[in-house]
Order: sequence, then C-alpha cells, then structure tokens
Amino acid sequence: MPVVSKSPKSPTIYQLKISLEGARPLNWRRVLVPAGIRLDALHTVIQISMGWDDSNPHWFAMNGNHWSVPDPAGDRFSKELDERKFRLHELLARVGESLRYVYEDGNDLRHKVVLEKISPETGGLRRPSCLAGSNPAPPDEDDGDGYRITVAGVDAALAEEKWPVNSMR
Repeated sequence: MPVVSKSPKSPTIYQLKISLEGARPLNWRRVLVPAGIRLDALHTVIQISMGWDDSNPHWFAMNGNHWSVPDPAGDRFSKELDERKFRLHELLARVGESLRYVYEDGNDLRHKVVLEKISPETGGLRRPSCLAGSNPAPPDEDDGDGYRITVAGVDAALAEEKWPVNSMR
C-alpha cells in the first residue's frame, strides 16, 4: 500500500537534496520544486540535474513500494505503481523524510532524495530550480568524461525544459 499524505492546505515549495549514494567525492544537488510535482517530472529534474539523457530505466522506492513508468508486461516489480499518478507531497510530507531514486545505467546509480525544507509558495517559483551542487555525476552509460556541474548550467537547463502545467501542481 503506498504512503499517501494529505495535500498541503496552501501551495508549498520543497527544497530537496539529491545525493548519489556511495559517491566519492560527494555528489549532490539541491533543488526547489513544487510540493505537488508529479514523480515523472521529478525524474526529469534529477536527470537534468545530473546531466543524464534519460536513456535507461529508473524507479523511485519507499517503504517497499516502487514507482516507475509501468512495464507493459507487468513483471518488473510486484508492487509497481505508476509514477505519473503520484505527487511528491503524497510520499514526503515532513522535513527529513526521504525516498530512493535508482537510475539503472548498468551501475544502478542509487540516490537519496531528502526533503530538507518546506516553504510557502509566494508566487515566485514557476519551475524547478537548482540552488547548489557538488562534483560531476558519473557519465550516462559510462560514455564521455561525465557532466561538469555548474549550478547556473543546471538551472538554465531546468529553465529550458517544457514543464507540463499539470505536472507541477
């Protein structure tokens, strides 16, 4: 059974820290997203933040549940849930809560996504944004030199993305 919390009473912004588990040196990104962002849009935020091209399977996991784009054959996970039907605030509702994001690029890159801060939406956030980060992510599919992170570069890439309106409520 999925973890489901009530919708926030007023629009809120989540500050998330996305850390690549086991990376040395540390590799992380700090982003702002609407609390009501759909998980498929959060996947896009993570892909852009790490500089990857979304060429491999991925999933979110928490409390024995898995959220992903469903496998038409239905044999990927016995408890797989459609990530397009869930919003972040349904999984994370309190500061300090976290979920896992796995990007299956042959290395199963595991990320911890931690809710660091909840703020009221004051009308300024129209799209996800990057506040900070450290170190390049490993290259997608082990090709190339990896992604050289700059906060401004990630934020510009997030700004260029065409975010469906219904993915950010």
